[in-house]
Amino acid sequence: MVIMVVFFLPVYLIGTAFDYASFCTAQFFIGFLGGSFVLTSFWTTQMFSPSIVGTANATAGGWGNLRAGVTNVLIPQLFNLIKAVGLNDDKAWRVVMMMPGTICATIGILLYFFAQDLPDGNY
Repeated sequence: MVIMVVFFLPVYLIGTAFDYASFCTAQFFIGFLGGSFVLTSFWTTQMFSPSIVGTANATAGGWGNLRAGVTNVLIPQLFNLIKAVGLNDDKAWRVVMMMPGTICATIGILLYFFAQDLPDGNY
């Protein structure tokens, strides 16, 4: 959750990249978001009983892969939509990168307020 809230900033800031070095720096920090996959696996392992933990981890991993696929489909479409509104290519991709950052921050905040850290009971 903290990773998602902190590292949404590089997603926003990649739109401000002005040369190759600044773009690579932002991409480096965006890579830390991949760490949320490992944390999700640990979290589901803690939250579910041994009899279904494999299914829970597979489901969580599957949703993560689905999210990546949907992103690969939607981002180019959003780019085309923003270009159709009147922005040129240089500005349109920068605006598009704000959308995944917003979603990432929103999910991190929702997890903070609505998700449990540990299961209830004697584990």
